[in-house]
Amino acid sequence: MKKMKIILVAMMCGLLFTGCTSKVDDATKLMEEGKYKEAADVYQKAIDKEKDVSEAYLGKGMAYFELEEYPAAKQALSDAIENGAEETPIIYNMIGICDMEQGNVDTALTSFEKGISLAGTSDEYASVVQEMEYNVVVCYENQRNWETAKTKIAEYISKYPKDESAQKEAQFLESR
Repeated sequence: MKKMKIILVAMMCGLLFTGCTSKVDDATKLMEEGKYKEAADVYQKAIDKEKDVSEAYLGKGMAYFELEEYPAAKQALSDAIENGAEETPIIYNMIGICDMEQGNVDTALTSFEKGISLAGTSDEYASVVQEMEYNVVVCYENQRNWETAKTKIAEYISKYPKDESAQKEAQFLESR
């Protein structure tokens, strides 16, 4: 999961921080250095002083996500969307993970489904879509909705047959 988080941060920084203000640039550099708390503080300063705050909220959300401060991460990511950030599968995956980590399975499921629908058939988000599809299975398991979880894992395995952890998960679900 940590590897995926680092990939997500790198992707989001590369995609969304072009042409940003100097405070956002400074915070982005801190993110690249792994100084997430400091970056969150600088992003907040950018939010307090800048007109276009969506990028600063997005960066702040990613910083808190890396710090595993999921309530703050979800709030900042939601604020980014509310302030005009482009809605992407990556953002909705992060929001869904925040919800899962807080035990909010129903809202996590909604976020994953929204992220999957935003990706459509694009290959650009293939790895994120795969992660979200697996997380959908986990959500149904957490709801103890075994039949839907079995259906979703079967669909997942048909798309990603080489995923060994999914194969084990399918075996687990057969015992339910």
